[in-house]
Amino acid sequence: DHYKKICTLVNGSIVGEERQKRFNAFNKDPNVKILFANMKAAGTGWSCQATSTTAFIEFEWVPGLHTQAEDRTHGLNRGIAGETSTYYYLYAKDTIEDKLIKTLQRKDFDVSKILDGKVSSSSLALYNILIKEILNESVSNKHSKL
Repeated sequence: DHYKKICTLVNGSIVGEERQKRFNAFNKDPNVKILFANMKAAGTGWSCQATSTTAFIEFEWVPGLHTQAEDRTHGLNRGIAGETSTYYYLYAKDTIEDKLIKTLQRKDFDVSKILDGKVSSSSLALYNILIKEILNESVSNKHSKL
């Protein structure tokens, strides 16, 4: 409520013309300084010309979704002309997001190597990393309840 005059919101419940109206408000209204949106609702289907800086506070399991969301402010007719696009991923240390980001980085690295033809499937450890993290989390939770 405090910032409603300078921000707009786009999430899964905002669809059609209303969704576009809110993107337009962010892009064209100099009074609208902040766009709050989730990655699925705002990660595709529009071009942002109002900013070249993005902060993310949520994380998807697919690294490509992050790339698509980042691309809203990067590329032809996107972002502010002449400015470098900058992305910030905000998370707290030693949280599930911290582990997820490390796993996403590894997944992105592995996928890139596969697409470049520089790695065999036997050298990929992502499955093992996920299982290890799940088991470690499970053991930690079990011990914390004792």
